[in-house]
Amino acid sequence: MSIGLKQCEKMCLRNCSCMAYASLNSEIDRGTGCMTWHRDLLNARTFILAGQDLYLRVDANELAGMQRMVYFKRRECSWLP
Repeated sequence: MSIGLKQCEKMCLRNCSCMAYASLNSEIDRGTGCMTWHRDLLNARTFILAGQDLYLRVDANELAGMQRMVYFKRRECSWLP
């Protein structure tokens, strides 16, 4: 049985300790498996020729704060000569 990206996402979201997930060998959602990370992101690698997308779970409030910081940094940078 093949597991696509949406099923992989659902599996991760059902588990409170899941921090990240990736669909393995996915061709637009014809994935053949699912990889999840719990607690620390160990064994995460960069594949130069054919990378996989890694989806991280982030607290909504933390993400909103990060987006505001990036927005303000961009505004500060726009004032530089």
